[in-house]
Amino acid sequence: MYGKALAEYLKSKLGDREYDTPFVCCEDWGWWIEIKSVPFKFGVCVYSSINADEGSEDSNPTEFACIEGTSGLRNWSWKKMRFIDTAPWTNKLHEDLLEIFKADKDIEIVGTSEEFPL
Repeated sequence: MYGKALAEYLKSKLGDREYDTPFVCCEDWGWWIEIKSVPFKFGVCVYSSINADEGSEDSNPTEFACIEGTSGLRNWSWKKMRFIDTAPWTNKLHEDLLEIFKADKDIEIVGTSEEFPL
């Protein structure tokens, strides 16, 4: 439920920043927050790591990763019959996610990386 709570939180906060976030859904890897009004499939991926041994009392996820969900630096658009540079949208989303997290005193940013999760 922790990942879902974070995804719902981000859906609300991104909505406050005028992102069209129609839904959150569970995936096999974590949670997906859909973002519309973009000319390609786009959203936020939320997933966690469990730091403790399985079966121990402290096996709840305590760290989450949030990444801009797109398939690459450029996406092919059949509608426009050309590649679309995703950088303007992914860079803005990255900055907005950082601002959302920094504004919340209950959230600790462990680190950021443009290469994450690779």
